[in-house]
Amino acid sequence: MNHSAALDELIDGIQAAVSEPARVAAVLHRHLGDPTLLAPEHRVSSPDSYRTNVVHVAPDGSFSLVALVWLPGQRTSIHSHRSWCVVGVHEGVEEERTFSLVEHDGASALALEDVRRYGPGAVTWLDAEEEIHDVTNGGSSTAISLHVYGLDYRRDGSSILAAFDLPILEPALV
Repeated sequence: MNHSAALDELIDGIQAAVSEPARVAAVLHRHLGDPTLLAPEHRVSSPDSYRTNVVHVAPDGSFSLVALVWLPGQRTSIHSHRSWCVVGVHEGVEEERTFSLVEHDGASALALEDVRRYGPGAVTWLDAEEEIHDVTNGGSSTAISLHVYGLDYRRDGSSILAAFDLPILEPALV
């Protein structure tokens, strides 16, 4: 596949840093916003939900680079991941809510822990299984974020380990 020089440089940088998500985040940060980075097929959206466009999977399966394209208001399910994940906002604005799994009145629930907004150039990362979150396009235009997962996305079909459909408790109720 023909990549832009910027994308080849990003992939090489991720490969060199793949064992350390903080280093992957630094590499990704340097490339965010570069208009030559993504090909048109990586920027495709869907009217039904956010869309995942696989950009690159390392030949050894050690990481995958995926472009998520979000129209205004589109949101993920509340979920955990099967691997570490580094996320950078390439265009637009995303909002992330983080949760913890708790018992409330004898049943499982999700406690809302934090809400963060990320604009272009922002980078964050999370550990596998330990973090539960959802993400939405928090702006009025298309958002594109680049996700680096420590897994073979084509083999696994998704980075999501578990989705949660539980009541959400505001911080004052926990």
